[in-house]
Amino acid sequence: MTVREAIEDLFADYAEAIDNGELERWPGFFTADGEYQIITRESHDAGLPIGILYCDSRGMMEDRVRALRTANIYEPHSYRHILGRPRFEAPTTASPRARIFPYSVLPRMATR
Repeated sequence: MTVREAIEDLFADYAEAIDNGELERWPGFFTADGEYQIITRESHDAGLPIGILYCDSRGMMEDRVRALRTANIYEPHSYRHILGRPRFEAPTTASPRARIFPYSVLPRMATR
């Protein structure tokens, strides 16, 4: 398996875990000191680093999942990711760095 194929599989597994509602798997895709941040397009374009969600460790991500499962009250929903191919940045270390931009993320609200 090539590095590209391994990274494509990683991104596909990541999206599948979220799409299948297996949120407890989500933190496992990060290192212990991994970061996760959601910044609105408007803030990003304006150079504002403040996000609507920020986790600076796997532990914070695990806490976020626990909160979603136990404390937050929201309409049941799920997602369906349609992914593009990863884009690799010019290597500056021995570890490859890749980004993937979802072609589309479709929220699906539960019907009763």
